[in-house]
Amino acid sequence: MTQPMAEAAYARLLEVLDERFEIPAASLTPQTSVTELGLDSMELVELAVIMEIDVDRLPAGADVTLGGLADELRALPGSAHGTGRATGTA
Repeated sequence: MTQPMAEAAYARLLEVLDERFEIPAASLTPQTSVTELGLDSMELVELAVIMEIDVDRLPAGADVTLGGLADELRALPGSAHGTGRATGTA
């Protein structure tokens, strides 16, 4: 995850986790798994909505890492996370 767009998406993810879910960004790494965050299912849905994550695109049964989520965000068509493109939502 060395590309600037992935780094921007990862930084935004850390910002949301820190500000909304009170998970200190300093305690997280790209290798931190989503399971390790300790979020309940409703909080995970909220994170997905905030970050515009299409959960259907994530590998089923896999424990996705924050770095993996950042890569997925970067890959989303029209994603504003790290690409500089607008999402078209108000």
